[in-house]
Amino acid sequence: MIGFGEIRRLAAQWQLDITDVEQIYATDWLIDGIFHQPELLTRSILRGASALRHAHLPDYPPTETIELTARDPLDPSILRDALADAARIAAAASQIRFELADLDRGGAKFEYTGPLGRRSAAQPRIMLAIVFGPTRLPPARSAL
Repeated sequence: MIGFGEIRRLAAQWQLDITDVEQIYATDWLIDGIFHQPELLTRSILRGASALRHAHLPDYPPTETIELTARDPLDPSILRDALADAARIAAAASQIRFELADLDRGGAKFEYTGPLGRRSAAQPRIMLAIVFGPTRLPPARSAL
C-alpha cells in the first residue's frame, strides 16, 4: 500500500487534497480488480472520462465516478457476486479494504479504507455507474 508520505508528495505535485489522492489511488486499484474479475472482464468496457483517465491519458483530470458499459445484461445476483469478487481482488492486491456498500440498477457504491485510515463514521466511497447496452464505437484495446 502507498504510504502517507507518498500521498502527501503526490498531493503537492498534483495540487490536490490528500483525500482526493487517496481516492484516486483506491479507484485505480478497484478498476484493476474489476478487470481481473473474469465475469466483468469479458462484458465491461470503460467509457467516457473514465476511459480517458484510466486507459489512455493518465494526466486527464480525475473523475468522481467510474463509468462502465456492460455489453450484455447481467443478472443482479451475478453482478453483485462479480463486483464483490472484484473488490476482494483489489483488496488482496492493494491492502485497501473495499466493501460493496450498495448495488442498484444504475450502478454500485464501494466503501474503502485506504492509507489514511478510517476518518469518520461515513467512509469514503467510490461510485460505479453501469450502462447496459451496445457501444457506439468498437472498443479500443489498450492495456490499463
